[in-house]
Amino acid sequence: MVGGESEDTPGVTREERAAIEAAYGEIPVLGCKGLCSEVCRDVIPVYGPEMRLLIARVGPPPPPRERGECPFLREGNCSIYEHRPFVCRIHGAVSIKTRHPGIYEPWICPHGCEPQTWLST
Repeated sequence: MVGGESEDTPGVTREERAAIEAAYGEIPVLGCKGLCSEVCRDVIPVYGPEMRLLIARVGPPPPPRERGECPFLREGNCSIYEHRPFVCRIHGAVSIKTRHPGIYEPWICPHGCEPQTWLST
């Protein structure tokens, strides 16, 4: 094990894990109904320490699918929901418009799931 790595998450330092978990802790809890799998039909960006943490917790992702959907999507449900990445956790909890060029719609759940408080900048 490399110095500073966490025993239960090899490849991720204690500091990285603490920072990721702190970020997750800032995301409001969403009363998810499990109806938004259509947003899992695109490539989900997960990089660096968060990807290494995900691999340490659930193993490497399955091979990409033909239609580009998330490889962890199983029968319309997230097979790693408890360990899902940041970008998945904030879906439906963001009260601002995205800052990505060409995307100007709020990231609000189309099925009426709402957090008790909204994540905003």
